[in-house]
Amino acid sequence: MIRKNKIINIKANNKAQVTIFIIFGLILVVLIALIILVQKPVTTTTKLDAENPSQYIQACTRDSLDEVLDLIIPQGGFVDPEFYKLYEDKRVIYLCYINQAYKTCVMQHPSYINDIKTEIKNYIEPKVRDCFAKLSDNLEKKNYVVNDNLGNINVELGFKTVQVNIDKQFYISKNNVQEKYDRFEVKVINPIYDLALIAQEIANQEAKYCNFEYVGYMALHPEIEIGKFQTSDGVKIYKIKEKASDIQLNIAIKSCYYPPGLG
Repeated sequence: MIRKNKIINIKANNKAQVTIFIIFGLILVVLIALIILVQKPVTTTTKLDAENPSQYIQACTRDSLDEVLDLIIPQGGFVDPEFYKLYEDKRVIYLCYINQAYKTCVMQHPSYINDIKTEIKNYIEPKVRDCFAKLSDNLEKKNYVVNDNLGNINVELGFKTVQVNIDKQFYISKNNVQEKYDRFEVKVINPIYDLALIAQEIANQEAKYCNFEYVGYMALHPEIEIGKFQTSDGVKIYKIKEKASDIQLNIAIKSCYYPPGLG
């Protein structure tokens, strides 16, 4: 009798163990599936949608905004720099420059932040207008009546953000139902404003003291990484990076130049 009970207990234990393994296996499968879903990149497409013009304009504007930011940040904030130092195949803008020995540099862009805003606006404005043109064409093909008036496009830079405000009357109607859009806003997370402020401070310090104490600055601002490379002709390339995003702004400085053999 004892032996029989023992056999029953062993079988019960085996069944319990199998059940535990099955449950553990299911949990493992669910965890793996969740990890795959989290790691899977989210893709967005700028799809023409007659039912949601606002969403289309926002996505289309965001595409051009991302495009210009990727272009200008490595070059110091400019689309097509004219006065620059070529560094790692990038045309890095001179933010402060002098070509006289022992002289402090002169600021080349006193309104640096506003200059960057202008660069962004000039780049995206025709692309945004093209977004509206494509949207209007698509709506008209679907028998909508479109009233598309010219409007203003403004760019604002702020703490870790770039915002585009489109003040524009865009009205559509169909079957006696009218929809009105007077303002479109697009905001992206990007540190160009924060990095540009640091670049401006570097240029100011170089213009006054022929130097910027970047090591001390990093100690006070651990979220920022600053590198400095000096070329053979006395040009300093400052590389200002936000660690969290790995986005890096480059600027060129030529200040207090020492003639060859005396530096």
